Amino acid sequence: MSKTGTQSSRDAFSMSDMGFGNRTLTTTNLRVRGIAYKMHWSAETVIRRVENSLPSPVEQQVYLEVGLGYRIHPESLKKMLDVFREGDDLRDVDRDWFSVGPNMIKSRFNDVVEKVEQALLLIDKTSDAADYMMSMESAAHLVEAYGDHAEVVLSEIVENLFDVARFLDVKSETPRVIVGVAIKVLVKSLDSHNGSPLPLTVEEMFSRTERRRNE
Repeated sequence: MSKTGTQSSRDAFSMSDMGFGNRTLTTTNLRVRGIAYKMHWSAETVIRRVENSLPSPVEQQVYLEVGLGYRIHPESLKKMLDVFREGDDLRDVDRDWFSVGPNMIKSRFNDVVEKVEQALLLIDKTSDAADYMMSMESAAHLVEAYGDHAEVVLSEIVENLFDVARFLDVKSETPRVIVGVAIKVLVKSLDSHNGSPLPLTVEEMFSRTERRRNE
């Protein structure tokens, strides 16, 4: 997602104005202390777990960016970043903003942060609606593939559990189990949609799986 130059400058000013602009992993950093308070950890524990899970200093900054707003462990963030960065570690240059059009700028760092936040919102909404907590990897794969349509796809699955169970031959009637199987099958099938339109209905998503099972 892109921002206007004015908006990005305003955001940066407001964060530094509140004392949260510092991105260094130190016990005096207000972000580190805020995350420690939220997670019921010490500041030293935050630093140790972030450094162990995210060796890249820029990826450590991603955690400091989202850790105040969401209860996410550094180890869980790594699972998402493995999807979003496609094997290419985030570097200092990825924090740079560049022009993508008249009065519009973007950065790879900002794009990754927004994808992480979108995946975390997807997990929260799904757990509330279907008594199901999807994995970090599954949420990341859905966001990476479907972008802003990821929530619509998930709602399609949740609202059609009977059909999903039939297509996938899931014997359990528990929503948590059905949705879990559906997400795993869908994420695995996305690799075969190279350049072709992604499935948006449960029939498009899973009828092929049913046909293969019946052959």
